Amino acid sequence: MIKNKYMFAFWLALTIIFMFVIFHGSNTPYQQQDIKPFLRGHIEIPNLPHISFRYDGSLVTTEQPYAFVEFFIRKAGHITEYAVLTFLLVNTLLSTALARKLSYSIGFITAFLFAGSDEWHQSFVPDRTGHLIDVVTFDLSGILLGILAVWVFKLILKKRA
Repeated sequence: MIKNKYMFAFWLALTIIFMFVIFHGSNTPYQQQDIKPFLRGHIEIPNLPHISFRYDGSLVTTEQPYAFVEFFIRKAGHITEYAVLTFLLVNTLLSTALARKLSYSIGFITAFLFAGSDEWHQSFVPDRTGHLIDVVTFDLSGILLGILAVWVFKLILKKRA
């Protein structure tokens, strides 16, 4: 049962559109998404202290400063996109007659499963890789932030009423 069909349609449409945006981004080969040339052309990165670590078998190091910065921009993108997706999913579910806790739980599970399927999908795209570690670190962080954002959003709306 739907509490408000207009709000449900609004949130559902935004959710589906955003899922297609994520899918499209994941379906794009890396060369078309590489932002290192843009960074090189617009930002001069000062000498960074030597930092290096392995992420899912790949070396991330300040010896390649533009790749290093791009790594963090891309991971911030994961957090942001899954925070937004979860925000949209949970609001869609809250516009139904589902219990609040169930809406949050289903939103969490759906976003997490979507993140996993998205990484799997990327493993079939040329020059892209699917990383399970992205799902359980950055995507999951975004999902939790999205749930927190809905809670704060609802709290603000409740105080205004």
